Amino acid sequence: EIKRLYTSLVDFSKVKDSIISNIKNDSNTYFSIRKAKKIEKDLYIKYYRKTDVEDIISKIELDSWKHSNKQDMVTKSDQLVYYNELIKQGIAEIAVAYTKETNDLVAYRINAIYGDKTHVLKNSYREMYKKYSIGTYMLICDLHNEYKNYKYIDLYGGPGQAKKIIEDQKIDRYNILIIIFVVPLLLFIYFIGILTIIYAINVIITAI
Repeated sequence: EIKRLYTSLVDFSKVKDSIISNIKNDSNTYFSIRKAKKIEKDLYIKYYRKTDVEDIISKIELDSWKHSNKQDMVTKSDQLVYYNELIKQGIAEIAVAYTKETNDLVAYRINAIYGDKTHVLKNSYREMYKKYSIGTYMLICDLHNEYKNYKYIDLYGGPGQAKKIIEDQKIDRYNILIIIFVVPLLLFIYFIGILTIIYAINVIITAI
């Protein structure tokens, strides 16, 4: 029997604002209020919806630790196209961190909202900005700031250090059916529709 990794879950209806103040002021965690203030001083986060963000994701992925291990989405080009299409179609959204001084790309996080739950699908950062612990900030503080009105934050995927800081429960890992089955079907129907229109135009032109 294959044992699947668990998925971390945060119930905001229970923890609310206390989770952030506790984390920032806990000297036992590697992510402190000092780091949070440094990030908020030097960086800003912008959200994109229904936008082509392939270039943004590519630049961050190519400078990430994932690239050296061939785990980045550029190497797995089908993933890059897939997640970019989710964002373009409005099924998911992306939060992107920039430097305030130069508008340089720093990190991203991709989310999908379903019902009262926000799913964290993908996140990454550029190695040159590792000192900020921006990935942790975006999983803790920015998620809370942006989605505190939702009941649950689902830190989809396997366990991680940042996830362990904020998780308040664990559930068996599962597949997000809306993404795995419904989205590809919708994209297939969409592209078939485009091809049908192109074919009809060619028929009309030929007839003329």
